[in-house]
Amino acid sequence: MVMRRSRLGLLGLLAAWAAGPVWGLELEAGRWETRANVFLPGASFPLPVVKSTRCLTPQDPVPNAVQASARQRCRVLEREVEGDEVRWRVLCEDRQGLVDGRGRIVYGSEGRLFEGEMRVTVLDKERDRRAELLYKLKGAWKGPCEEGPGQEGRRER
Repeated sequence: MVMRRSRLGLLGLLAAWAAGPVWGLELEAGRWETRANVFLPGASFPLPVVKSTRCLTPQDPVPNAVQASARQRCRVLEREVEGDEVRWRVLCEDRQGLVDGRGRIVYGSEGRLFEGEMRVTVLDKERDRRAELLYKLKGAWKGPCEEGPGQEGRRER
């Protein structure tokens, strides 16, 4: 019986070794700055670059890219991590409307940079309008977190 368990254990280890290593997200935990170039199809002028900071960790790797008002409640509905790629869906709502965004970024440079994009739909219930935006995202690690992981930092334009 003991010999049989040992063989099963050895077979399990060999199968795991043969499958190759499983690598997780390479992300340096800390304070990250995100720069978002926002594109509005048909706009005759460029929109300003939006900068924000947030503490990110491998357990919470989604940057704060959406410009939501202070009254909107935002929540990440979906999050998927595959290697160094992170995909998510975020929804922000209030009485006036909602912001629905789907993003994808890829971390690189030993977990200290990321690039990607987010497609955002803005629905204004009061004016019965809809806008589609494209956010081109770039992020860089800026140092350790001062506020603790996941805490929001400042937003700039």
